[in-house]
Amino acid sequence: MLVELNPSKVCFLIVKIREFDIQAEENEGGGSNATDDGFAAVYNEEADGSVQKEVAQFIRAMDIDEKRELVALSLVGRGEFTADEWTEAMAAAASRPELRSVKAFLENPEISDELEDGLDQLGLSCDDFDEDRL
Repeated sequence: MLVELNPSKVCFLIVKIREFDIQAEENEGGGSNATDDGFAAVYNEEADGSVQKEVAQFIRAMDIDEKRELVALSLVGRGEFTADEWTEAMAAAASRPELRSVKAFLENPEISDELEDGLDQLGLSCDDFDEDRL
């Protein structure tokens, strides 16, 4: 079903978006004591952190057909369509250009799960991708 979009690109995005999600979380302090353990904040407090920029550049570099498939995949992953309704998901992705924007991806807190679920419904997985990068 993915014709233009290589699943490894989707997996890369999933990993990077999850990195961004971790950086974007607020540091609530919990169990760390800066005096005792020299805790250094690992969260990026800048709105345009390096991971966010990397994700944005990666999405911007995709052609229109890849972006449509990426949106269709997220629509399948969120349950708006099934894998059998791929043609309809692609039509919806084409008719909703606002979903192809970088901003839409970065502002959707569920996008990494939606993409992963979409891949799963298409019989694809990021298991090998994760193993290659660990």
